[in-house]
Amino acid sequence: MLSQEPSPMIAQGLATAIASPLEFVASSNPTSLDSPSLPGAIVEPSLASLAPSDSTSLFGRAYLVGNSGVTQPTVVQAYLVDTDKLALRIETSDIVYGTQVPYSPQPGDEVFVDGLKTWVTRNGQELGFLAGADRSTLRTFDSLVGGALDLSWADNAQNYSLRSDSDPTFSGGLTPEALFRKSKPIEMGDTSVSGREFSIGHTIYLDLPANIIPGQNYTLDFAGDVLADFSFTFNPLSSISEAVHVSQVGFRNDDPVKQGYLSSWMGNGGKVSYDPSRKFYLVDTATEAVVYSGLVELDKLASSDEIGESKNFALANTYQMDFSDFNQAGIYRIAVEGVGSSLPFTIGTNTWSDAFYTSARGFYYQRSGSALEAEYTGGLERPRAFHPDDGVVVYQSTAKIMDLQLDYTVTLDDTFKALVNGATPEVLPDAWGGYYDAGDWDRRINHLESSRSFIELAELYPDFYATYNLNIPESSNQIPDIIDEALWGIDLFKRLQKADGGIPGGIESAEHPKTGEASWQESLKIYAYAPDMWSSYLYAATASQAAHWLNSNGFTALGADYLNSAVRAMEYAEREYAAAGGSQFTQVSDARNLAALSLFRATDNYAWHDVFLATTGLVSSDAKLFEFQEHDQDEAAFLYSRIDFSGQNQQVKANSINAIVSQASESVSFAETNSFNWTRENAFTAITWGEGLGSTNVQNILRAHWLTGNAVFLEYGILGTQVAFGANPENTSYTTGIGLRNPENPLILNDLVLGATEPTPGITLFGPNNLADLGDYWLLRETQSLIFPAIQDWPTLESMLDLALFVPTSEYTIHQTMTPTSYALGYLAARKDVGKDVGGVEAVRAFLRGEDVDLNPSDGAAGGNPVPTPSPTPVPTPVPTPVPTPTPPSGEQPTSGLSATDGLYSLVVAMR
Repeated sequence: MLSQEPSPMIAQGLATAIASPLEFVASSNPTSLDSPSLPGAIVEPSLASLAPSDSTSLFGRAYLVGNSGVTQPTVVQAYLVDTDKLALRIETSDIVYGTQVPYSPQPGDEVFVDGLKTWVTRNGQELGFLAGADRSTLRTFDSLVGGALDLSWADNAQNYSLRSDSDPTFSGGLTPEALFRKSKPIEMGDTSVSGREFSIGHTIYLDLPANIIPGQNYTLDFAGDVLADFSFTFNPLSSISEAVHVSQVGFRNDDPVKQGYLSSWMGNGGKVSYDPSRKFYLVDTATEAVVYSGLVELDKLASSDEIGESKNFALANTYQMDFSDFNQAGIYRIAVEGVGSSLPFTIGTNTWSDAFYTSARGFYYQRSGSALEAEYTGGLERPRAFHPDDGVVVYQSTAKIMDLQLDYTVTLDDTFKALVNGATPEVLPDAWGGYYDAGDWDRRINHLESSRSFIELAELYPDFYATYNLNIPESSNQIPDIIDEALWGIDLFKRLQKADGGIPGGIESAEHPKTGEASWQESLKIYAYAPDMWSSYLYAATASQAAHWLNSNGFTALGADYLNSAVRAMEYAEREYAAAGGSQFTQVSDARNLAALSLFRATDNYAWHDVFLATTGLVSSDAKLFEFQEHDQDEAAFLYSRIDFSGQNQQVKANSINAIVSQASESVSFAETNSFNWTRENAFTAITWGEGLGSTNVQNILRAHWLTGNAVFLEYGILGTQVAFGANPENTSYTTGIGLRNPENPLILNDLVLGATEPTPGITLFGPNNLADLGDYWLLRETQSLIFPAIQDWPTLESMLDLALFVPTSEYTIHQTMTPTSYALGYLAARKDVGKDVGGVEAVRAFLRGEDVDLNPSDGAAGGNPVPTPSPTPVPTPVPTPVPTPTPPSGEQPTSGLSATDGLYSLVVAMR
């Protein structure tokens, strides 16, 4: 296969980007950082002279917030948030994580078991947790090294004095006029069987009586030598400031929008207000030359509420810095007068492609039943887990995931109990594969969304993905890697398929993983769910999409295998559906709708088209993709929108296009109205557990761009990714391995058990959400005394607790976070052109007001590729069991389009 490897530009360029002179020079050596070039303040060390194995840790000491290895309260970062406001990042201690070691029992050792914890003591001292069925592995405890910061000292402005030998205003030393602070835990360690300890990160804001002058020398003294004094020279073109935010993915040269943000929330000091007329600059990190300048523009006031929420998610005035017309490749910083610079970012042809590589390979790292091999990881090796050839036994249960997951009154504990209580002696010899989900080893039918997402990308941009190399074990075959990854997700359920065609909903252990155990050491019993109609419909939808791609691209023998399996699953589901007289769950009807359409496309059997029409929710011109407790049919709508065939219901097709563009337009309006341009596909979805800001939410915006070619959708598809990739107040990208700063402690259980120093790449976390809404969540209750101000007073955009067991922010799922992120990156990487500017955002607003606006130009899609059109002649495949369904919409409309009525725009149905 031809290679589409990530470009070396980022790796090589960042070495240059950070090889600039130091802005801060310590007046005394730090006590805990092992490099003299890293004083307790901002520096820009050079990576050029470092071995690759050392680059990440040293780079992290300079740019990462958290896990800096300090062993006593230390200033690890210093920066301006305005000309008279100096911020100090102080970290207090370090968590040294335990790891797994062989356990050799000694006389007198005592083993204790309490629920999911098994531990051993020797001479009355706890040694650690025992792992594995044979208890031959010991996971040692974590340890806290260092002490706390005396907050009564830290909160006293008189303990800080700034002096200067070159700025006469500060010649005698001046104390701050006011001092503000924000604090939260940044690391957590299990230091005993039942004890936890935390490392805390504090940011102190000093409101100075005069401005810091660029180019002048300053020294900050601390009373009582509690912290090491240090000296610095402020250079706004190169001194990094946490107040300046930009996407760490960067931008493609031809991206229609490129911008950064300026904002700062000072904890109990509130927002910082900036003069919107001040200038910003693009600084080329290779030459330190200014290559672009513009004016900072006020975007949102802290007093303005976000759409769908009666609060502002930043609690700060936010400002935009637009440089969309700059397209020269390179590595840059955004610098703001009197404030400082952003982290480095790239502009280049491969920025989105490189990020997609990391995100898509996250699925390889989550594979169950497959060892991680150094050839595909760059060195990381881990044993195969959950494979029957290694003695793993999976028992069939009578519990159905449909009944447990779709009924929102059923808890996770109920699910475990149902699996165990429904256990049968039947052993499933081929129950392996799929992807681990979050902090557990479950593999569920929901994960097939990732397979459909990858297949959709391959259909939209076949030329790009035909040669895109993900460096996975299948890369040497003739199938594109993105399809191979899709098939990996499908194959688990294909192996689980029953003789009658039914598809079990996945595999799950009897409980959460035992403390200290890695995936390959699972000692709990493992069960497979029983088949159900919902799982079978979802599988039929996915396997038939894979079959269609395979058959359309010459892999007909393999395609026939998947198609046969899909048809059998669909027929099983239809029999179950008929016998039950339908289903109480709308998710089942939605899955049936998608499966019927996918099977029709793969088989040309018009009976499936009839089922699709009978179950579509898009029966009127103003129908929405999502109607609460009625339908949620975005995938089916997009598929029907982009295929053409004889007998197609043009009204439903027009309604599908209309619904996609309408929802995308609402998301554009949402993004345009809110700070940092973050968006949702449903503007009123709560930003809460499972729906955080760590993942992108632009899938339908990008689908609207593909259908219409409207550049507004591409622009806001890009802007809608910015918060997730680092353009946020914490300057953190919430996908591991993408960007310069990621969460250091995600709930990646294998990493946690082994005490890994670098998180597995490509994992998208839930990220910040409204922690104030979590109520009595156990770890929030345990840490609330360590958080200042109180968590309900924090902005949502900064409500990320980087603690592995803080599930609401640090967990992830295959379908909720990883799939939408990889889709967004994959689309933006593969797109062929910008599209057409049809009226801009004002036209979108007019459309949402009900005005007659054409957002859908008639001269084709934005580089989209038509899906091969099925033949109108049905092939002889089994006809599904008739099921009573609503009367399908009747009549076809002319393919030339529909006239605007009731505020709807003209639809051009003949797109290509």
